[in-house]
Amino acid sequence: MKIWLNYRHFSITFLFLIVSISTSAAEQFGRFSVGAFSSTEKFNSTADGAPENDAQNFLGRMYLRVADIESGHSEFVADLRDNYDMFGTLNMTQQQLDSKNAFQARTIYVGNFPAKNKWNYEVGRFSLMETGGTFTDGLVVQHHFTEASRLGIFGGANPYSEADQLVEYVPHAIDMGIYFSYEPNEPRAVKNFFMNFALVQNQYSSEVDRQYFYENIYYQWGPKSRILTTGYLDFVPTTKLQTGTFNYDQRVNDRQTSHLHLLAVDTITYRRLQNIRSTLPASPYEQGQLYWDFLWGRDNMIQPMVTYGHREVDGLTKNENRLNVIFNDFEDHRLDANFYIGQRSNFVSQDLFAGLGGGFYSAKWEFSGDLQLAQENYSAQVLHPITATANVSYVQNRDLFYVASLEYAQDENVVIWANFLKLTYRFGSKETAPLRDGAPTKGAL
Repeated sequence: MKIWLNYRHFSITFLFLIVSISTSAAEQFGRFSVGAFSSTEKFNSTADGAPENDAQNFLGRMYLRVADIESGHSEFVADLRDNYDMFGTLNMTQQQLDSKNAFQARTIYVGNFPAKNKWNYEVGRFSLMETGGTFTDGLVVQHHFTEASRLGIFGGANPYSEADQLVEYVPHAIDMGIYFSYEPNEPRAVKNFFMNFALVQNQYSSEVDRQYFYENIYYQWGPKSRILTTGYLDFVPTTKLQTGTFNYDQRVNDRQTSHLHLLAVDTITYRRLQNIRSTLPASPYEQGQLYWDFLWGRDNMIQPMVTYGHREVDGLTKNENRLNVIFNDFEDHRLDANFYIGQRSNFVSQDLFAGLGGGFYSAKWEFSGDLQLAQENYSAQVLHPITATANVSYVQNRDLFYVASLEYAQDENVVIWANFLKLTYRFGSKETAPLRDGAPTKGAL
């Protein structure tokens, strides 16, 4: 009953926005998504606590963009989200987990973009990709030097809660900053370049809580030859690279391409990237990866790969050597398959692993799956984990599509099941992107 009441209020709010604003607009576009996630963990031993650990979440998202309001150059954007967690809060009195609902007005702003005016603005709650995804309740003003380059300044309340990872009201929190962006309106397929630079300051109760420089640069000078960098360099509270990526891809010849990927993440991002079976505490982490593509046949590929990673909290390291074999040379280009094998020193274990996967794609259906078998040698035991994933999506028409995903993992200590379902309905005057007519080239992340 609580779930229904939450979604009823959620829907009424969104429908009110549509009716009150879109009637005077020339262009409207939106989508409504509902979904559910559940997982269960069953442990073979109860020495460390309860034998089960379950999670159940009901999710909702409503996005609306209304442009050319009253035949002008203004737009309205709203992105509302809701997460109902069945076990989201601890009831200390009854010593049990109770449900918790988290509603977010992720984005809700009005912007004005005159066609021949070099100045424009947005006011409300907005997120700026030019500054690395900063959320602000306030005002941003931009000046366009050319069609591709612009300078912006913004400021207001900071609604992002670092502890809860939610966009909500945070008392006494303020953010402000300035940014420069260069991005051609019509990027070219072979040679392309864009960049974003920003200086951002977060304050709490008049004290500087964080100050950082953000950069995002992309340069492509030829087919399969490019550099992409993203970085957050903090100055306050300490000077350090908080998170960053550096990807360098170089076409050697028609049949070979080299790749160098460097990664540095903070504790929060590390937690998101952790393997489903990992029991290590989250930690700042650095990783380097080098691999080489050898093309054979029309689209098949052999891909040797080496990876090194380091955890800052405990100094543990990972060394991995892996060989991927990717098959895309099918007649109708609707199938792909891959096989991989390797060994790694994985922080606290010595592992051997092998896996296979594949996918099928059509105009309406998309299937993909992966199966991995491994042997992990720890100081006190040897585990033989099995992990499997299966994904399916179906596009019923231009307005309605479905997604489902299932993940399974087990070893001698635990069995884990996780699944996710999502239904999305799109509406409005904006055309949807054309569906692909072939399988994309697959590779390991």
